Parts: sequence; structure tokens; C-alpha cells
Amino acid sequence: MRTSKFSTWIFAGAALAFSGSLAMAQNRYWEAQDLRGDYRDLRHDYAEVDRLRADIARDQNRLNEARYYGNSWEANRISRDMARDRARLNALLRDIAHDRRDIHHDQRELYWNRQSWR
Repeated sequence: MRTSKFSTWIFAGAALAFSGSLAMAQNRYWEAQDLRGDYRDLRHDYAEVDRLRADIARDQNRLNEARYYGNSWEANRISRDMARDRARLNALLRDIAHDRRDIHHDQRELYWNRQSWR
């Protein structure tokens, strides 16, 4: 009877230790997935920044042409469009800065946990 209680306690302790390491591994998996998602979001944001900058440059050329030919109505319309694009660009750059901070935090957390696990 004593031997079976002792083996039960050993088995229960081993099960708890295994479930703790399993939970830690799952947590690292989800942290790595979160980091990959942040990188994917950052790539998308940089592509959008490039597109907006190209649009602003194209609009600047059109604005210069409209001013050259004296078309003030067209110049005003293009200026408003450029202001909207610049506002979206600034918001996107703030979002990129937030994503980069989030990536830095996730990397620290992921690699710190990995080092402390060893």
C-alpha cells in the first residue's frame, strides 16, 4: 500500500512538471506566432507607405503643372488630395513606430523566456 501511494505521488509530480513545460512550450509558440504577425503587418505598412509616397509625388507633379497652366480649381483639388494623403502617411508612420515597439517587446519577451528556460 505504501509503495502505491509513493508511486502515485511521483506520477502526479511528473505529470505536473510535464504539463508546466507543455504550457511553456505552447506559450512560446503563440509568442512566436504573434511576432510573425507583427512582421507581416509591418511589411504591409511599409508597402502602403511606398504607395502613398508615390501618390504624393505624382500629385505634386500634377499640382505644379496645374499651377503652371493657371488652373486654380484643379490646383486646389490636388492640394486637398495631397493633404489627405499626407495625413494618412503620418498616421501610417505612427502605426509603424507602434508596431516596431511591439516587435521589440515581443522579441525581448520571447528570447528572454527561451534563455530562462534553458
